[in-house]
Amino acid sequence: PEEGSTQAESERMRRAGRVGRWARRGLAAAVLAALCVGGVRGDNFRYGDIRWANCYREISTDPAVLARNGDFYDPKFPEVCADRTNRLRVGFTITATWAVGTNANSARSMLTYATEDIDAFKASPELPPYKKMCGSERGCRLRLSRNTDTPTHERRIGYRLGISDTSGVDFTRPSPTPQDAVISCPIKDGGPSLCPNSATDFDFRIDRLSEDETLVYARYSFEILFPDEGDYTVFFEGCCRPPSNVGDPDIYTTNNYDNTFHLRAGVSVKRGPHSLPMKSFRWAMPDIVDLRYLGIKGDNAVCVSPTCSAVSDCFSQFKLQGYHPDPAMEDKVTFRQGNVNEMGKYKCVEHAPLSNPTPTNPNVWVVDTNRCPASVVTGLSGGEVFVPPFTSSLDFDVAPTTGVVKFSVRDNQVYQMTIMADVTVFDEGRGQNIVLSTPLDILVRINEAVGNDNPPKLSTTEDASKDFTGVVPATQPVDRIRVECGRPTWIKGAYTQPFLRVGFKDDDYRGTCSNEPQFIEWINQAHDLPKGVRFHWGVAPAGNVTRLDSGGATPTQYGLAYLDMLWTPACEDLSQVGRMMWCFRAKDGFPDSFHPLVSAPSQVSIAGVEDSSCVHIDAVGPPVPNLSPTFTAPTRITQCNRGCCACCENQAACPCWSEDGCNTCENEYAETRTTFEYTVHASDSDPFTRVNFELAFPVGLSIGEMYNDLTDLQFTLNQAGVSLPTLHPVIKYGCGSTSFDECVSDPTMTADATTKILWTLPPDQERLDVNAFKVCYRAVEEVSPIVDVELWNTTYGTLPNADSCWVCFMLNVANQPRWLDDRNDVTKPSCETGPIKDFTYAVGQSANNVIRLEAADTAPNQNIKISVLADPGAPSGATLTTMETLGSDFRQYGRNFVFTPQLGQEDTDYPVCFQATNANGLSSKTCCVRLRVIKGDPLWSFSKVWNPRKACWNSCPWGNNADDDCVDVASASNCPAQGVQDVTVGCSYKMSIAVQLDNAAYNTRLRVQQQPHCEECLPGGIGVPACGEEGHVNGTACCGNSVCDGAETGMNCPQDCPMDTASLTPHPDRPGDPNWAEFSFTPSKIQQGRTLLTCIEVYDTTYGTQVIAQRRSGSRAPSMCVVYRVQSCRYCVPQGATLKSIAKHYLLNVDWLRLYNSNPDIPNPNLLIPSDMSDREPIYIGPRYTVQHGDTLLSIAAVMRTTVKSILENNPSVLAGSTLQVGGQLCLLLCSAAR
Repeated sequence: PEEGSTQAESERMRRAGRVGRWARRGLAAAVLAALCVGGVRGDNFRYGDIRWANCYREISTDPAVLARNGDFYDPKFPEVCADRTNRLRVGFTITATWAVGTNANSARSMLTYATEDIDAFKASPELPPYKKMCGSERGCRLRLSRNTDTPTHERRIGYRLGISDTSGVDFTRPSPTPQDAVISCPIKDGGPSLCPNSATDFDFRIDRLSEDETLVYARYSFEILFPDEGDYTVFFEGCCRPPSNVGDPDIYTTNNYDNTFHLRAGVSVKRGPHSLPMKSFRWAMPDIVDLRYLGIKGDNAVCVSPTCSAVSDCFSQFKLQGYHPDPAMEDKVTFRQGNVNEMGKYKCVEHAPLSNPTPTNPNVWVVDTNRCPASVVTGLSGGEVFVPPFTSSLDFDVAPTTGVVKFSVRDNQVYQMTIMADVTVFDEGRGQNIVLSTPLDILVRINEAVGNDNPPKLSTTEDASKDFTGVVPATQPVDRIRVECGRPTWIKGAYTQPFLRVGFKDDDYRGTCSNEPQFIEWINQAHDLPKGVRFHWGVAPAGNVTRLDSGGATPTQYGLAYLDMLWTPACEDLSQVGRMMWCFRAKDGFPDSFHPLVSAPSQVSIAGVEDSSCVHIDAVGPPVPNLSPTFTAPTRITQCNRGCCACCENQAACPCWSEDGCNTCENEYAETRTTFEYTVHASDSDPFTRVNFELAFPVGLSIGEMYNDLTDLQFTLNQAGVSLPTLHPVIKYGCGSTSFDECVSDPTMTADATTKILWTLPPDQERLDVNAFKVCYRAVEEVSPIVDVELWNTTYGTLPNADSCWVCFMLNVANQPRWLDDRNDVTKPSCETGPIKDFTYAVGQSANNVIRLEAADTAPNQNIKISVLADPGAPSGATLTTMETLGSDFRQYGRNFVFTPQLGQEDTDYPVCFQATNANGLSSKTCCVRLRVIKGDPLWSFSKVWNPRKACWNSCPWGNNADDDCVDVASASNCPAQGVQDVTVGCSYKMSIAVQLDNAAYNTRLRVQQQPHCEECLPGGIGVPACGEEGHVNGTACCGNSVCDGAETGMNCPQDCPMDTASLTPHPDRPGDPNWAEFSFTPSKIQQGRTLLTCIEVYDTTYGTQVIAQRRSGSRAPSMCVVYRVQSCRYCVPQGATLKSIAKHYLLNVDWLRLYNSNPDIPNPNLLIPSDMSDREPIYIGPRYTVQHGDTLLSIAAVMRTTVKSILENNPSVLAGSTLQVGGQLCLLLCSAAR
């Protein structure tokens, strides 16, 4: 066969030289015809097993989490377990073999369309690159008749509740919904597209044919979503087994002939995480075990013909081949013979309903005559018809822990054998062990081979003299050969090959028998192998006899041969990764008449020496997570910076915002009429990866920057004769840190790649239309064309390739000096990008008063000078620092512009312009800034007032808070910086205030303003003017006339007024903040009836209020002003006061009954304030008199029975001798004897 051919092709090419089947006796056909006519007939079912794995898969990078996944996947049934989110969903695979040779055709009731299906398989080989077989991703079908019309021979797949006891007592029960417990399609409700003949057939998928095309190997996968947590038994059953051994030994059996078969596997599921197996034991057995009649030469001394037939211990040994894919379950596996129920009896009986079945209360078997052939029914009534090959343990025995089978070889017969692999695990939830069994239904054939003493066996020993080299070394479950997915390389210690070479030898060539030397006719797999395995013969056969040998042009028959298998596991296919066990068979041959032998599965000598026929494999999945390639030297820029330079369009360099964490744009420089070169080197941690590179020229910042995607907008060059940079057409591999030019490429080291970015500028163009543009590069992992990207994403939740991030720089062209802008640097102007940038200052500011100026030139040693243009010049207080050279290549230069404003420059803007000039006289564009010397603009951001009546805080807006209920205190940033408050004598008022300035450079404090003015506080304004100041009207209230009048208080005019009970103190919540304060004020008796003004102003500790903006608008003002209107004739009652105590201590000559009569709303003169302080209502201390035309103080005193002195004392706003204002109100305290 040609290299790369599949097994099916190779088998067909070997047909011309295969050894024919054994001669068939004429009796076989006659007996077969009689069976068919009689209705009880044997069938061609030959081998079966069941394996399962949970569908659930949690995508994670944690190996411990991944180890708990089930990961079922079958490429021939991709719909099964497509949903991996539910631990109650389990995938199952039934593997089966049927005889389809000439003599089997007439007994092929199971495979109604076998000829048609097999012919389609042979006509549709799967060739690279993985052509679809039979036009389907699932491969070629093999239709297994369900035979539902004839229950006797019905084939059925389904499940039952519970699991069986290994002793044969069955605790399973039918499902509450039987229709759901019978499987007719790989997935429930799969529909006609997936299961076109679900009512009549199971669509198995053909794996392969035997070497002589007399056997077909196929499998059927399906999923079950179990209704709830618990234990379940999944079964595959049918009828019938081959008939008695009266004919073809490939078909007929000695025991259990014509009987039903029933394969069952136990599975336990739970909704959440658990410690129970997520996968089953997997068999790796051939469809038939071939043993030599009387054993191999010299192995068992008692097996000597002809006397051995009478000796019960004439046996050979072989080891059961299988493994558990979960290493944690490996030591929990034991083996045993299947009981009669597991051999097939389960199909023939139903369970009588038992309420509480226990081992001491066994099941009552009821024979279902409709589901069993008559012969089986008759046998069940008259004696057990299901029997093992032998009843004596000397003839047939299975070692529980090692799986070594002892089998009698004294008769030349074929036997049916049922083996169960039991996995015993502890269920923590139930606190007990459970046993999950996996079935193996297989034939054992005893071959008579006169003169052929030894069958072939796998050899791991090289023989260079016979050109028998490169064979796989011995492996063990704990010492496996390794193959990584996506790589065709097999590794075990020093053994490294691009193929798996399996060698066999036949020891008969060493002896002196007449039939030597023998050769190996074929080597083949003993069971199904993963998808994609291809056979490749090490030496092409010579002549028309297909044989394997290790010779050259002339075959030499050393009894040695090897088979090479080529395989690149697909990482995305979960059936191709993990622990595996591949087992093989070989058949010897001889040119003349010969009785050949087929190797036994892992032959074990009587002395216990095992000749394993298997290779233990660790197919390693992809790295999780898959690390992307990284840039290293000689690449200059290696860190991710896609967001950098995002703003740099057609310019040398600029500051950029970037979530990548970079602060400045990296720069590279290209000179006109030269070739720009930039080396890019990247390596990947996976040595089998092929690294490539991509180049991009994005413009601007887009959402794509954040996700490492290309932006839609790409930079273009429109200048004739100029194109964008390109990647060097050659990628060199294995260079490491060696430069591109010096590197000698090693094509085997594709994970280490080096190339160049090239930009050849026209030699005849001294200047380009572009100054700079953004260049980005990244390293990418190439995805093999055979990778199923969609399946990979479904399996691992990510793409198969992990590309590096984008790395970028600004490629600058040597035209003229360019400003190095940086939007992240607040000290730099926007010279290249504009617009003109404002820099704000405070008077006297000596910190953070620097403008950073940097410029660059493409060519080195340009000695750039940065200067201030004379027009418009620079303000007083401005200086330039010395020029600096930045970096070692003398391409970048910088200096600082420092400005300290002076008093008198406040509230002024100064334009200043700069220019950078290189040694060739070329100048940059003009870079202008605006220097803004600002005053502090106070924003009174917080104010609230204390309501003494309710003993709580009120917030803005201002109002008569003494009469309002308290409201929630909130931010008062929208509160005006002035307000009016009505207050009462004796009540304490507080105001919480805070101020902030636009320019924090000023060192500000708060204080009570002397002689304040507030034009917005009242209509017409209010203020405390100084006597004689401009605008003051003689004769009106003023500060400095020794009279406390007008809006004066002891704090705003202390030279006229006595000290108030008022204070400005640090804020209790912010005691260390000089711009937060609390103002307290308690009106006194002498202030009643007056309107007072208090302003809290902000000032700079050095420059006073000269640097404070004086505009007043809303919450912005130089001061916070409050107008206090002190009510007359009212008094704020202190805690515990009564009308008598007030009359005695506050109103010395007032009868308390007069107070009582002036306050009719007071119910109890002895309890003026409730104990809970819920309402502190001020009292009236007397009546208020409205001045009439012609009234004088004397006339009013006479009429109202008081004195002029008392009127003046209780009305401080009324001066002696002044004219009374008609309509004004006076507070009167009526005379009476105190009591």
